[in-house]
Amino acid sequence: MNTPPTLQFKMATEDSEFEQVHRLNYRTFVEEIPQHERSAEERLVDKFHPENTYLICLSGDHLVGMMAARGKRPFSLDHKLPNLDSYLPPGRRPCEIRLLAVEREFRNGQVFRGLTALLWQFATERGYDLGVISGTTRQLKLYRHMGFEPFGPLVGQGEALFQPMYLLRENFEQKAEELLRPPPVRPEPANFLPGPVAVHDQVRAALARAPRSHRGGEFTVLMRSVSARLCQLTNAKKALVLAGTGTLANDAIAAQLSLTREPGLILCNGEFGGRLADQASRFGVGFDRLDFP
Repeated sequence: MNTPPTLQFKMATEDSEFEQVHRLNYRTFVEEIPQHERSAEERLVDKFHPENTYLICLSGDHLVGMMAARGKRPFSLDHKLPNLDSYLPPGRRPCEIRLLAVEREFRNGQVFRGLTALLWQFATERGYDLGVISGTTRQLKLYRHMGFEPFGPLVGQGEALFQPMYLLRENFEQKAEELLRPPPVRPEPANFLPGPVAVHDQVRAALARAPRSHRGGEFTVLMRSVSARLCQLTNAKKALVLAGTGTLANDAIAAQLSLTREPGLILCNGEFGGRLADQASRFGVGFDRLDFP
């Protein structure tokens, strides 16, 4: 029985990842879609490469999918449609999405869904509410299914024709649940004991890499991303990440409860429930305690 490959979705940061971006770019937009001329080195560096943010999918160390996003004007479409803004809804903060490419053997929807989720996170964090693309005419059905609206004439030539399209944030929100819903999988056995704790493959891979400075720009972007995702999941206005043990978690809960100045109820059915009650008492939280045998 073949085990499906573990996929990692991230922003490209390593030299090896950027090199694979150039080579996948060549295979897609030279060999498959004849948009550019062939070259002996079989790599294609995008003209906006220094300004692009590459959202990528890795299978192990191998790049299997990517797309690029960029908010700086002029866009690529600005050079193809001289009066681009006349086609776009006013009062928006647009970014251009380009270079969507997935290796043939990974075109089963999983990579595309993951890249789409990463793009949604990227746009949300940076405040973009309009996405602009030049969609290949070979995939117009897919783009329309995502909520993209075509505008203006076709651009490109020969077999490399592209339809300018835009996507409003609110239109994508209507499609997001359907598009980003993961395919059904056979669940792993659940362990309800205190340990050992199962570690996801992506976490194992992250722990195996060299540590990054907590004062660096990449770490700052990552923490903002985690906080934004936590706020989205919990419908909270703010979210903080605390590094510590379960005792620290109980301290944080007790401290937060002390701010309400209202009576509460703590249900204790084990070690940590009792410890929470003890810590809440130290913080001066008024509560009733109910112990379960």
